[in-house]
Amino acid sequence: MRVESGAALRHLVRHGYLATMRDYPYKPGRYVRVYHRGRYVCTAIVGDVMPVTRQNLGYAVGASGFSSIEQWLEEARRLLPALLRRSLIKPGDG
Repeated sequence: MRVESGAALRHLVRHGYLATMRDYPYKPGRYVRVYHRGRYVCTAIVGDVMPVTRQNLGYAVGASGFSSIEQWLEEARRLLPALLRRSLIKPGDG
C-alpha cells in the first residue's frame, strides 16, 4: 500500500494507525506493506473497510492525518484525480 501524503505518513508513524481512502478492494485482517515514495515504511494490518461516504469520512477523519474531511478529499483528488475512491480503510477497534 502506497502512502504518498506526508500528513498521512506522519499520522501513521506518530500514532501507529491510519485511515485511508483506496480504490483497491482491501480485505479486513490482511497484512499489507506500507511504502512512502518507493521506500518501505512498515507492515500494517487492515482493520476495517467501508464505503466512502461523508458519514464514514467524518467517523474516520481523526485517524487520517488531516484536520477536516475537505482537506482529506482535496489530497485524495490531488494524488489520484482520475479514480473515484471506493473504500475507506480504518484501524480496527481493538
